[in-house]
Amino acid sequence: MQCKRDRAIIWSTPVSDGNSSVGSFILYEGVEPVDAVHKFIVENNMTIGYRHAILSEVCDFIECHRAEPGELK
Repeated sequence: MQCKRDRAIIWSTPVSDGNSSVGSFILYEGVEPVDAVHKFIVENNMTIGYRHAILSEVCDFIECHRAEPGELK
């Protein structure tokens, strides 16, 4: 079976809002972590506090180049 993804997954973690699961945050190769985290929290109607928490976890393991997101595409 061939992989159908364009990019490799380099990080994945489950995310909850304290009461229930929101979903899994997935970071793909070639994407700046802060942009992916920001997109995830916007799509899931989460607060900026979640952006900081998820980004902090990701940047402990993945090299992050920015702390603020660029424009959403």
